[in-house]
Amino acid sequence: MLIKVLIGLLLLSLPIFGSEIATTATSAPEIRFEQKDTLGGGKVELFIGQQTKPIGYALYKKEAKSTAQIFSIRIEHGFRGKGLGTQLLQKTIQFLHALHFTTITVLAQPDVKEYPNINEYSKAVEKLIAWYEKNGFVIVKKYYKHNYIRSADMEYQVKETEEGKKEKESSSSKE
Repeated sequence: MLIKVLIGLLLLSLPIFGSEIATTATSAPEIRFEQKDTLGGGKVELFIGQQTKPIGYALYKKEAKSTAQIFSIRIEHGFRGKGLGTQLLQKTIQFLHALHFTTITVLAQPDVKEYPNINEYSKAVEKLIAWYEKNGFVIVKKYYKHNYIRSADMEYQVKETEEGKKEKESSSSKE
């Protein structure tokens, strides 16, 4: 038992991904995002501190002229439960809005390999749907299998800010 505790303490003191994250009791690690956009889609990556390997990412693709789909969003296991997924989602929404997408869709469907049985998977689906709803998405359609929710199509409507409206009016009056 003592050996397990010592190994646990040793593991906690090891650097994450090869370099330490500087934190104190009053400061959080630096969070940075990098966007990579291509013609049909792209990626928003999340980094902690000076890490060179992302600890999370969101992949998206263009569905229609003003609609993008976030088809994958992931945070590494050791970093979950700290609000980083929410920050990544919000940053991705902001980035897609800057690319003039007004509707963002997702398929709320957890990775089935992470759940050993249908009951745990079903709870994970419900939790994921609630997380997307908390972040402004609404359910468009639910999919069921054997009376369990398997997944849900969800949608987010980008709200125009006052600053964005003024910018649009300014650019249209110049034309």
